[in-house]
Amino acid sequence: MTATNDARALHDLLSRAIEMSDTVENSWGAMLAVEATSREFTRRHAEVVGLYTGTLALIESLPEAARERAARYDRKWWTAIVAPRVTWHQNTAMVSVVDRPALDQLASFADLVEARLENSLAVPGSTDLTELRAVVDEWLVALAEEKDLPAELRSGLIRTLTHVVWLIDNVDLFGVGRVAAAATEVVGEVAVVGQRLPPATRGEWVERGKKLIRVLVLLGGIASGVDVSLALTAGAVGVAGELLGGLAADPGVEAPGPADSPGSLET
Repeated sequence: MTATNDARALHDLLSRAIEMSDTVENSWGAMLAVEATSREFTRRHAEVVGLYTGTLALIESLPEAARERAARYDRKWWTAIVAPRVTWHQNTAMVSVVDRPALDQLASFADLVEARLENSLAVPGSTDLTELRAVVDEWLVALAEEKDLPAELRSGLIRTLTHVVWLIDNVDLFGVGRVAAAATEVVGEVAVVGQRLPPATRGEWVERGKKLIRVLVLLGGIASGVDVSLALTAGAVGVAGELLGGLAADPGVEAPGPADSPGSLET
């Protein structure tokens, strides 16, 4: 079952670790389904660290007692990921670096996060990424032909979009929450980079941006009152304002307001 959020995805990965009797290096290679000495392995393992930081951010949304309890275990989760006192390729079994009680606590925090933040961009209510992939592919095709943007801005947006594609391709490892977070970054870049477009081409840019926002609505988030990015706040101007324009007129779509506005997620 595909994890919807970072805490669940991290738990699912580390749950596999307690079954690994091989070295840390070989075990992580097996867990991430790639040769441990490859460049792709470093990329995937870095994303696991991203799951850890994402988990800490999710826990910050929980009540104080839960946050304090997590503080007693979070370093043990980090230790399971990086094994700082172990030479990875030598004869230390992966299972020996995973603290089982800490792993059980991570599962409990994942349960709590899902219960409190369900149907938000932090814990998307859908795992169907078909439409998001189609919109991202459309953006990549359009940017390949875009001549009105400075090369550095265009290449930066392409890198961000390509990362979304990579996360979609690896959603079984890293979960939907990582995809939603990366797609959110795209929306912010679209709003900022689009300011450099001439008025004649801005219309198509805005319409593609609206498609992306609508897909994020389906994943959960904006309709629950959560801002997509700092660029898309109440009173947004320029391309950001155009992206928001008309969204509230769509049935079931609620334009985002400030994080403390009515309907925002309060925990």
